[in-house]
Amino acid sequence: MHPSIESLNIAFIGGGNMGQALVEGLLKSGWLAESISIIDTDSSACKKLEEKFPQCHVYSQIEAALNIADIIVLAVKPQVMHDAERCARIPLRGELTERAVQRRVAERDE
Repeated sequence: MHPSIESLNIAFIGGGNMGQALVEGLLKSGWLAESISIIDTDSSACKKLEEKFPQCHVYSQIEAALNIADIIVLAVKPQVMHDAERCARIPLRGELTERAVQRRVAERDE
């Protein structure tokens, strides 16, 4: 049995207008709120995100959410894309990538 895509853990790096619009769209389409993480390094932005999306997980540390993410979305402005990419690469080289590959292989074998 394949897992429902809506139950995959998705992490948004960036909680600005773009990230919020994507989260709102996912929630409206039936994505499980508890499977959504939003990461913003600005603590005041995190407080606002927690109020707006109370059932989603909000983090100020990138590594916290990326360790559990099945899908990572970079929802940042072009001028900070390089920094976000650099931060996201560290965990992508390890367990996260192996987990994603294992899941894809398992789904093909079923």
